[in-house]
Amino acid sequence: MTEEKQNISKLKVIPAEELLDTTYAPSGTLIDGLMGQGIYILAGAPKVGKSWLVLWLANQVSKGEPVWGLKTEQCGVLYISLKDTFQRMQQRLNDVSGGSPGSIWLATVALYIGEGFEEQLTNFLAAHLHWRLSTRSSVSVRPDKSSTTTQSTTRPYTI
Repeated sequence: MTEEKQNISKLKVIPAEELLDTTYAPSGTLIDGLMGQGIYILAGAPKVGKSWLVLWLANQVSKGEPVWGLKTEQCGVLYISLKDTFQRMQQRLNDVSGGSPGSIWLATVALYIGEGFEEQLTNFLAAHLHWRLSTRSSVSVRPDKSSTTTQSTTRPYTI
């Protein structure tokens, strides 16, 4: 047996009857009928407005304002844009919010997934318990092994 298989714990099981008798809290819905809890990937050609859309969605959710007529659940939002500067994000945020943004925190640099980003995100969310939406613009690859943070100079994955 490989070491990887030895590290897998026992299956967590529950009898069907017990499962049906259990009351669970509803999972969060950020935008009714559109976005519940989970991971989403927004993909498209360059320069079609993906970052603008995500920033607008983040602002709408952070203010509890409707998205295309759909009700949103107001919550804090962490918006990480690895290809932007704070100056550019300031301009865009002014445009999408009319100068009155909701509860959004913004970042332009983060560690890589698997190399510390998860801990950065966990620490942020632990300090901001009312936050339920985190966005990360540009999945990036490190240009060289000597760099430990993602910055605007990293290249997006090409699929």
